[in-house]
Amino acid sequence: MTGVSVELRGDNCVCVSGDLVFATAMDVIRQLEYHMAYKENFQIDLSQVSHADSSALALVLSVQSMARRDDCQIVFINLPPVIQVLVKVARLDSIIPLK
Repeated sequence: MTGVSVELRGDNCVCVSGDLVFATAMDVIRQLEYHMAYKENFQIDLSQVSHADSSALALVLSVQSMARRDDCQIVFINLPPVIQVLVKVARLDSIIPLK
């Protein structure tokens, strides 16, 4: 495992890269919460996530909840296949904004 990084790309896109697993999920949540404090609308790009486990789905749900709380509009793009499958199996695609 290589860790994870979160960086702002352009004006409205936050890119997550590396391993999105239990050991890194809380750090990613904290970094995304920081970005939500300064942006009202943005995308979270997960195309550079090299490894994900079920905690990635928990992260998506937590971030979505924080966004609603903070009146922030977010859209998740380029979810890894494992997260897409979990979202569909759990029937969460109606509440998680995907693109």
